[in-house]
Amino acid sequence: MQIKWLPTAITAAVAVVLLLGGWFFYQNVAVERPLDKLVNTVDGVASSVSTVNGQTVAVELKLKPDADMASVVQTIKKQGASVIGNRELKVSFPSDSSEKLDKIWSTLLFPVAESMEKREYSGIARTLEELGKQHPDLKVYSSMDDSNVYIALQDGKASKYIVLPRYPATMGVWNHA
Repeated sequence: MQIKWLPTAITAAVAVVLLLGGWFFYQNVAVERPLDKLVNTVDGVASSVSTVNGQTVAVELKLKPDADMASVVQTIKKQGASVIGNRELKVSFPSDSSEKLDKIWSTLLFPVAESMEKREYSGIARTLEELGKQHPDLKVYSSMDDSNVYIALQDGKASKYIVLPRYPATMGVWNHA
């Protein structure tokens, strides 16, 4: 019995195209498109781009002015649980920053970092409140959930979004217990 190489190669190529095409179709229609529809209906989201990989779901959000970042993320986690499943959700907020906002943020780095290090998150709110008094034309928002601290600085059309990860306090073990 002699194998005919041309029909075998054509059959293998067709099988690969069907398998990969089917996987791409499933990924696009059953996973990414429903997630995009869901994210774009969340209150405060202007537009979004999502990417679903094996272990992560990455969502890049462009927010409307005055949107609560923590609320948006929690809504996506809750309403998108069926699509996200046990994957890790990574949310990013691209900024349309200006030189003025970057300079203001650089003055906040030390007090914010100190508050994060000490896990005194109310210090961030106080620092941002003082910043709002110093710059009345600047809109400053902060919010927090169980895993991140969200900070938004807005000056006219320019905006800067910062997401700072929270690390829960850990219990120490005493060696003399």
